[in-house]
Amino acid sequence: MIDCGHLERIEECTILTGPKLSSIELKQTKRTNLYRLIESRRIECILNRIFRKNQNRKLAIKKCLSEGHYSDVYLIRSENERKQNQKKYRENFVIKIIDRNRCPKLSNCHNESRVCRFLQNNPHPNLIEILGVIEYGNFFVLLMNYGGSIDLMGFIKLFPEKRVPESIANNLFYEQILRAINFLHTNNIVHRDIKPENILVVLSSDSTIQTKLIDFGFSKLIRSKGFATMSQALCSSQKGILEYMAPELLQYCICYDAIKSDVYSLGTLFYWMLYGYAPFRLPNQSSRSFQNNLIQFRYLKSKPIRFGGEIFLTKFNKKLIQRMVNIEPQLRPSTKEIIEKIQNRHLKSTINL
Repeated sequence: MIDCGHLERIEECTILTGPKLSSIELKQTKRTNLYRLIESRRIECILNRIFRKNQNRKLAIKKCLSEGHYSDVYLIRSENERKQNQKKYRENFVIKIIDRNRCPKLSNCHNESRVCRFLQNNPHPNLIEILGVIEYGNFFVLLMNYGGSIDLMGFIKLFPEKRVPESIANNLFYEQILRAINFLHTNNIVHRDIKPENILVVLSSDSTIQTKLIDFGFSKLIRSKGFATMSQALCSSQKGILEYMAPELLQYCICYDAIKSDVYSLGTLFYWMLYGYAPFRLPNQSSRSFQNNLIQFRYLKSKPIRFGGEIFLTKFNKKLIQRMVNIEPQLRPSTKEIIEKIQNRHLKSTINL
């Protein structure tokens, strides 16, 4: 039986720190620290605690899923050390390891830690499951369930027309993605980085499709105490990518309502699912500087959204997207309002039948 000790905090671990490193040295340093974390058996303890099995596990790094300047995401495999007459099984998990010393804003790490600790204790079927949150010296580590290898960007490519049919899009958006964001907003959490790459798609053998929202690196737990309404709990730092960012974030605003900007990103995402491209986009973006792109997007997003004529959309979806990507934040509906509208629409359809 493994002595887990203090699962949440590890003070005794030796962490590699030092002067500024080259990209190759930095990569090796982060990888070495991950091996040290695995060798400390803390991940093993968390898995045994969650699955209520005290057994020796062999953990192995399978591959790097994504790599950044201050954080990396790895796929790891857990195998039980098989004894006589014991069945051997394998499970995949994901580890995100964040170097707080290299994070541009320490508040980002603090926000992500708080949000993930909340989600660890309050899971939702359409949010990636957080299994453990570990402080490891200068590092902050997330242990998560493996949500699959395909994101919404890859999922759309499975369709011949490279867009999601409206019937399927309605189910994924209204019943899963929207409800995941509504769960966050109801609990005073904003995501601030809603985009296709941050939504995993799990395809089951029985043909069911489930989405999982991931990446809480820009998320924030907003304290509603002291504010008259949720919309008064404002944020001051701009997060996200230009295609999905609300127009007020592009205007050097001092503060903005991050709940309303999440709704804008949701509307842009829904449009992208239905058409296969974002409503506001630039040709040959790679040839422009970020500053030029920013100026172009400011202009594009100051205009009302336009719908392509090549695809027929229901009047309901068009009107909803128009409201969600309204230039004025206060005119955008909340996720709760959208869900209530969907429920009322379904109720009316049932009565008419």
